[in-house]
Amino acid sequence: MKKVFLFLFIILITNISFSQEKKNNQANIKKEIKYLPFAFVKEAPVFPGCEEEKTRIDRKKCFVKMMDQYARKHFNLDSINCLKKEKVFNAETGEYADECIEKVLKPGKKLVYIMFKIGADGKIKDIDSKTTTPILKKEADRVASLIPDLIPGSHEGKPIDVGYSIRLILEVK
Repeated sequence: MKKVFLFLFIILITNISFSQEKKNNQANIKKEIKYLPFAFVKEAPVFPGCEEEKTRIDRKKCFVKMMDQYARKHFNLDSINCLKKEKVFNAETGEYADECIEKVLKPGKKLVYIMFKIGADGKIKDIDSKTTTPILKKEADRVASLIPDLIPGSHEGKPIDVGYSIRLILEVK
């Protein structure tokens, strides 16, 4: 009989200690969330110009639109693609103009992924770009570093780092 009680006592003690350990681990997991992807964050970062949107969904839509426009506007494909320029006379205007005579990239569509985090302070950090050539990667990193400070995202009322990515398809002529 003593053996049965001892056995039950050991099982009970083991069970209690494991359940407390599990609760502590769950509490630590909740405390350790410092980063969320854009799709999962409750209050998304706000791009300048989107502050007036009334709902969270509208602010997210505005953010995506403004971020895409910003990246396309600042991605300077013409300047990175030209290895050598020459002054060429234009008979119609009667003026000389710079014309690219040696290009770096082959014509066609180029795919560029720009991934980064919007920090809890609203600044862009951890920039990582994926593309086919180093020159496009360098330009993608430059564009991401130019993104203005944003209103940071928050989760459960606290500022949090938010991951975001931009996909660009560029046409090289």
